Amino acid sequence: MRDLATRLETEGVTDAVAVAEFGFASTFSMAEAWLPRIQSFQALPAAIEPQRSWWREYWKGISFALPMLASILSIMLLDFSLWGGDLSPEDATATGLGIVCSFLLGGGFVQVVARRGLFLAGTNQFHRCEQSTWCWVRRGVAFTILASLALVAASAYWDWLPSRISLTTAAFCVALSLFWMATGIFHVLDRGMLVTWVTLGGIALVGALRFGLHLPLVNSQLGGILVSACAAFLISARLLRRRCEKPAVAEVPSSFLRDVFFLWPYFSYGILYYLLLFADRLVAWTAHTHASAFAVQFRADYETALNLGLVSFIVEVGWVHCSTVSFYRIATRAQKNFSIGNTGGFEREMIRFYWNRLARFIPVAMAGAIAGLLAAKAGGFLHGSVLTTAACSLAGFPFLVVGLWNVSLLFALSIAQKAAAATAIACLVDLTAGYLLTRIGDYHYAIVGFLLGALVFAFLSGYWTLRAFRRLDYFYFAASA
Repeated sequence: MRDLATRLETEGVTDAVAVAEFGFASTFSMAEAWLPRIQSFQALPAAIEPQRSWWREYWKGISFALPMLASILSIMLLDFSLWGGDLSPEDATATGLGIVCSFLLGGGFVQVVARRGLFLAGTNQFHRCEQSTWCWVRRGVAFTILASLALVAASAYWDWLPSRISLTTAAFCVALSLFWMATGIFHVLDRGMLVTWVTLGGIALVGALRFGLHLPLVNSQLGGILVSACAAFLISARLLRRRCEKPAVAEVPSSFLRDVFFLWPYFSYGILYYLLLFADRLVAWTAHTHASAFAVQFRADYETALNLGLVSFIVEVGWVHCSTVSFYRIATRAQKNFSIGNTGGFEREMIRFYWNRLARFIPVAMAGAIAGLLAAKAGGFLHGSVLTTAACSLAGFPFLVVGLWNVSLLFALSIAQKAAAATAIACLVDLTAGYLLTRIGDYHYAIVGFLLGALVFAFLSGYWTLRAFRRLDYFYFAASA
């Protein structure tokens, strides 16, 4: 009876409400009268949740990486893509820097748009989802433009790069940031495959501008990126507006400072993850440039070797989404199988699940490595330093994928600050090791920094994940509250 009275009070049925609306002397009197009827209710049959097959979950997991695969294949087969391709050394440097800067400047905003949008959509707050999405997109665009102008001014003041290259870098940075933010909204809408179609449409437009109108490749790519970004924004706006027509719950607006308080770990992680992914490139591009006219020099052979690792990454990363979906399903089932007095059994069950999923990743990692080697053989890249760099890249990306799996669990348990901390330490290791090795030896040694950073990322995020799993009953409940 006391339990029922407590539940009534949490629903707002105080003594005054019990008297005024239900005709009972108090909440306890109401609970005493209602308890026999409630105990006579028959339990509702458990709802059977539809489960998608593993290959559908896997396909959804790799959907965000398919544009990367389309770009790599387009460069291999056509010598151009939506970005990159058969460019002069100056244009290749500008494009490469623009790509990296676009991820570093826009990555945090893309992460915030996705995380905030998914939460609001998942709680049926569709109007707030639409408003929050466009608000953070506007902030991201404004920040990227201002930061790009600041970098151009700094380059002119300290004479880092010629004005033409600096402006081209800034143009690619802004255009690609728009593209990442526009396509990031597709993941909020659970339309990941639209990213691939928009990317393919952009590549086709680049080809039409390049070979049909005979425009320079850089201009064609900037046009293709901007048109693709505009198309993605228009499609996203239509889909977001359509969602607002669904029934929604009462929505309470939130303040900017409150959003910053809750979202800063995701924003930080969005920047740090891409820094971890691109730090070795920046180290390699700035090593041994004393004989070059620029402070930064694009290394085509190094980029080719990394692309082979990225092919393996695309094959492997789908496992992360499949495993995360399995975590929610297994945790819900295990909760029902263990009583509240046996939290230790629940935690041991989930720790076993964690190690079993890691064991299942081994054949996936092997398949990714084989895919990368087959791509290398098809492209004729198996020679010299490219082979050594590609081998380290193929060895490092599985650890990056394991780190992403740990990060997805930390996010699921609302411990995003640990994910950001693990990524920050991994970036520091990557930059430090890569810088020292490339200044002592060849620029190809930058890949060792990436390998060490990926190892630290996987093991440190795994350590914090297992620590959380040893108190999973608390963290799982707290994250669900």
